[in-house]
Amino acid sequence: MRPSTGVADGEVGSSLAFGTALSLIALTAFVIRVAYVTMVARHVALGFDAVWYTFESGPLAHGKGFVDPAVYFQSAHSVPTAVHPPLYPVFLAAITRIFNGHDETFRLIGAAAGTVTVVCTGFIGRRVAGPRVGLVAAGLAAIYPSLIAVDGSLMSETIAVPLLLGMTWLALATIERPSRWRFALLGVLGGLTTLARSDAVIAAALVIMTAAFAVARGRRARALLGLTAVATLALVVTPWAVRNDVRVGTPAIATLSTATTISGANCQSTYAGPLLGYWDPTCLDEQRRGTLDEATWNSRETQYGLDYARAHVSRMPLVVVARELRVLGLFHPLAQARLDATETRSYRWQLLAWAAWLPVMGLGALGLLRIARARGRAALPLFGVVAAVAITVAVSYGNARFRTACEPVFLVGAAELLASSGSRRLVGAARRVVGRRTGPRIPAASPASPVPMSTPRSAPRTT
Repeated sequence: MRPSTGVADGEVGSSLAFGTALSLIALTAFVIRVAYVTMVARHVALGFDAVWYTFESGPLAHGKGFVDPAVYFQSAHSVPTAVHPPLYPVFLAAITRIFNGHDETFRLIGAAAGTVTVVCTGFIGRRVAGPRVGLVAAGLAAIYPSLIAVDGSLMSETIAVPLLLGMTWLALATIERPSRWRFALLGVLGGLTTLARSDAVIAAALVIMTAAFAVARGRRARALLGLTAVATLALVVTPWAVRNDVRVGTPAIATLSTATTISGANCQSTYAGPLLGYWDPTCLDEQRRGTLDEATWNSRETQYGLDYARAHVSRMPLVVVARELRVLGLFHPLAQARLDATETRSYRWQLLAWAAWLPVMGLGALGLLRIARARGRAALPLFGVVAAVAITVAVSYGNARFRTACEPVFLVGAAELLASSGSRRLVGAARRVVGRRTGPRIPAASPASPVPMSTPRSAPRTT
């Protein structure tokens, strides 16, 4: 098994050298993201979710709590809401209180959050494959277009992705040195990730399960450690669910974001035609939204989507395949890039992100297999993140944005392949250089017939 702490690999292996190199990569990543925010993102129109997040952060920053922003700004009435999970609006509200509530400020702080994503990617690579792989993975994350776009999108992935990566790194470290306190902290990070994105509970659960399974202890001990993390996660999430049950009428992590996903992804236009496997807002019953309370509308839309899925279960395999192909960038990629551009992204940038993803997908898959062979069960949390994305897409719809959670994992896999290939090239080049300098190798003389150090010259011929 390869050392996970990264003390080998020569000079790069020291903690100081790794930390210095990673800091330089992080600084570069931040500069790139600031350039993207100021040169690209500022010219991109905000999507619906991004508009909601920014509007929600205003009343929250002024102590009004989680209220429906549309009602609040129209009538100044405070109507409790749970449209989205709370953590990203709280994040924006804190920025508003400390700095200001400008979109540009939100994006710049998002660039800093994206830098954390780069650092976490580097630490994950170091943990599973050594410091050289960690630095290569961080370098790839620093320039990777899809991750850069996230940081300027004003969407919940801005904080959800670094939280999930931090949880994944902790899971990898906890496998080697397990304790109840570490698993409890794992549950805290899982709860925070869930409060950033409700569907991230799938990733959090799988990371916890894979970490508990990989611990080198008995079944009962592994089960207790896993239950510790799950219980802690529940403790973090429960206050928000209780608040929603009391104030909104449903104990959900999110109401409309979940309901609209189910309803908009399960209707006639998304089970056939150009939007196969995607999401269609025209499938939502917007007319009744203004006449029904949030909990009732949420329940009805959810039921509409589930009823349609049950009535057309024969189409489900085709729909799920289309969803997975969309998230992999293999289903009408140009049209998919235009759909992605409606969520606070640039169409041209999405094309660049798609072109960058294809080689990362191939190299990353091969590299992850190499890591799995070298690390065994200790690498399972990485595959838990990938599996969570596949499950999320299968039960919702195909969107390249959903792929963001597992792209750093694929970057680690690609870094493993690139770093090992680069090492072999360096060794081969060094051997060739040494061979040229020392000349051809002369075989050693046999001990039975020693060769004299010098041979006397033969006498000159006389005529």
